Amino acid sequence: MPATDLADLLDRAALNDTVAFAAFYDLTVADAYRLAQLSVDPARVDDLVHDAYLNAWLDSASYALTGFSARAWLMILVQLNVSPEPVGGGHVFAT
Repeated sequence: MPATDLADLLDRAALNDTVAFAAFYDLTVADAYRLAQLSVDPARVDDLVHDAYLNAWLDSASYALTGFSARAWLMILVQLNVSPEPVGGGHVFAT
């Protein structure tokens, strides 16, 4: 789907259009899950994606001000909920 169509869905969601937001979800959820699976422990994936879409719904009115494509904006929301701890609880050593 073209990015402009996703942006239109978010614009409509900002007006409390739940059907538009459901369509946005359906068209982007696979990407959100793929990114979440790369970013967090598998037990946290569902919560991470849930939080990203909740934030997308709540902040859809401000999406257009970001300058990002709708898909990129959603991926940023996914990443914002990732803790700084690496997947699996490993340690990061500064060099």
